Amino acid sequence: MLEKIKTTNKLAFILAIPMIGLIYLATTITIGKLDIVRQMNMLQNFSEITVKASALIDELQKERGLSAGLISSNGSKLFLTLQKQRLKTNKAKQELDKFLISFGTDDIRNKFQSVLNKIDNITNIRSSIDNFTISVQKQINYYNELIDIILTDINHIAKAIANNEFTHRIMAYVYLLQVKEKAGIERAIIYAALTQGYFDFNLHKKILALIEAQDIYTKNFLLLATDAQQQFYNNTIKGQFIEELQHIRKSFLTENLNSHQNINKVMNMFWFNKQQLDYDTLQSHILETEPTYWWKITTGRINLLKKVENKISFDLQKSVIKFKQNAKIIFIGYLIFTSCIILFTFFYAKMVLQKTNKAYSRFVPNELLHLLSKKNILDIQLGEQVELNMTVLFSDIRSFTSLSEKMSAQENFDFINAYLSEIIPIIHANNGIIDKYIGDAIMALFINADDAVNAAIDMVKAQRYQGIEAGIGLNTGNLMLGIIGDTNRLQCTVISDTVNVASRLESITKTYKVPFIISQSTFNNLTDTSLYKYRFIDNIKVKGRLEHLNIFEIFNSEEKTIQDRKLANLELFETAINLYQHHKFVETEKIMRQCLHTNPYDTVAELFIHRCEKILNTKNIELWEDLIKKTDWVPYLAIHHSIIDNHHREIFVRMKSLMLSIAKNQSDKDIVELIQFLKNYVIVHFSTEETYMKKKNYSFYTIHKNQHKKFMYNLQEITNYYENNGSNLYLTLRIKEELIEWFIKHINNQDRQLGIFLNC
Repeated sequence: MLEKIKTTNKLAFILAIPMIGLIYLATTITIGKLDIVRQMNMLQNFSEITVKASALIDELQKERGLSAGLISSNGSKLFLTLQKQRLKTNKAKQELDKFLISFGTDDIRNKFQSVLNKIDNITNIRSSIDNFTISVQKQINYYNELIDIILTDINHIAKAIANNEFTHRIMAYVYLLQVKEKAGIERAIIYAALTQGYFDFNLHKKILALIEAQDIYTKNFLLLATDAQQQFYNNTIKGQFIEELQHIRKSFLTENLNSHQNINKVMNMFWFNKQQLDYDTLQSHILETEPTYWWKITTGRINLLKKVENKISFDLQKSVIKFKQNAKIIFIGYLIFTSCIILFTFFYAKMVLQKTNKAYSRFVPNELLHLLSKKNILDIQLGEQVELNMTVLFSDIRSFTSLSEKMSAQENFDFINAYLSEIIPIIHANNGIIDKYIGDAIMALFINADDAVNAAIDMVKAQRYQGIEAGIGLNTGNLMLGIIGDTNRLQCTVISDTVNVASRLESITKTYKVPFIISQSTFNNLTDTSLYKYRFIDNIKVKGRLEHLNIFEIFNSEEKTIQDRKLANLELFETAINLYQHHKFVETEKIMRQCLHTNPYDTVAELFIHRCEKILNTKNIELWEDLIKKTDWVPYLAIHHSIIDNHHREIFVRMKSLMLSIAKNQSDKDIVELIQFLKNYVIVHFSTEETYMKKKNYSFYTIHKNQHKKFMYNLQEITNYYENNGSNLYLTLRIKEELIEWFIKHINNQDRQLGIFLNC
């Protein structure tokens, strides 16, 4: 099953496992740090809520004290001041309400909302105060309850915070608020007593409890406060207001009431030994203090506590901002770090893949992968293929075997690599793709025929500079580019008759002794043939193909002198080639000798002179043997009609007899008799076929009969040539091409079609 998975997917899967683990780990850490940032945001909200809630407490404390004074004085004092204070209280409540709507969590909002709702009902209390229908103690209890709920909610916030350091700071802040709250209650109670001129034992006991609570909360505050906050507290809570407050307390309570140790002692004295204390004397001392003076002194102390509160709230907000900034820095740091790790891993994997691709591209060019629509070599699969129209270039060093025999193995490799290092860049520079190396041979592919020709021209120049003689063949056509081999060994290659022809053209450069040859199809695909210096040099039958092929020589790479001479002889040369194609060997030889005289380096002209000499020489036994073999009947020529097939066999026998007679140089009489005998038999054969066609109403009768006339015409022309020129190799070539090859083609086309018709 795994074998069916693409290699790219396998590699991606392998890389994905550590990548996923790394991403999971990085994400987990980052989310943890992000959670800390969220907590810091929540802390900032909590600190804002705490500060705004304490501001509301401060305003409620002031309103509580002024309300107590108003009731105690029966409206003679503080009425206008109280009205202004109520506006401040309303504003503080609105600020807290607004902030809770924007930032508070549901739990915190619900807790504070109960307080805010209770404050919304303060109208009745205020009305009772203004109408003097409520006692001092009752209104104080109302405000105390409100403030106590707010302090409880703030305390709840402190406990909900996971950060210990910040929890301690909020708790310190809460303890300070409690100190200020108890001080406010003390101010209100004593102010009311002084205003009313009444001070009893229960009130005295309550004041002692308030003083004790202030001491306890102060100690707790100092325990949790920072060193700087402790120092600020000690430097702030001193001076005239603090000293005078201590003096007043001492005057109406007893000596050293500020010490925690004496509070219980004094309370016990009042509880168990009232008679032992001159209570009237104590009351007289208390009532001697002016209410306004008491308000001034205690308010001064509360303002000092407020100053400390402001300092603590400022530190609280500052520390939250610092915590938040640090958390963000840590979060961003982790985010950058993990991102860098992930990116590094990704780019490293990509780099590995690129290096792998680059390494593989030395064996399979990336251009071939792109033609297969693949991004990298890991994507290719056995059997993938695409059909393209391309120009194939074959190049091979001539006589390399004899050269290599004179060199060691190392020298052979050094020689080939040095050669290729000069040639390969030329191919790449002309947009060529190296398909394969075959020893010293190169096979390259080109999308554009002009690129292939230009590459070949530059290659010939480079080879000549290196002192190397090589041949290059170019052919253009459809080919199949794809992956062959098996699952363990793949190769990207091209398969097509186009490739085979290009290889054959490279081989025949040795015959024509020219640097490179192109086919008719390559010539036809050139954008502008006027850019090249070329000439048509032959029409050949390539091994493995039935059709003949026109070939051209491109001589732009030749020395200028040779180019000029070939161009000067071009008209003569083309005339000679045309005569040769029409079997005018004597005339061809004559004109080619003129070309060779003008240009002694014209190897193609020299080749055609040699060919004409051989053709006109009837003693060439090897050529005769090859021609006579063409007259052998082969089974694939049968059309499966017994009479017609027997006629065909007999005709081949008679043509072979004629060829042998000419080869053996028999008398003219014998050859004439064989030609006439062949002619008579063919007439009988054609007449038989035409009778069948008439009888069966064959649709292609006329076309078929005209083909018979063509053969009879060729046979008569050959007879005339023999009578005028005698027997020679040219006569035999005409018999081969105009009789034997014509007849084979006729059987494979018209007669085979007729056979199918007759057998139906």
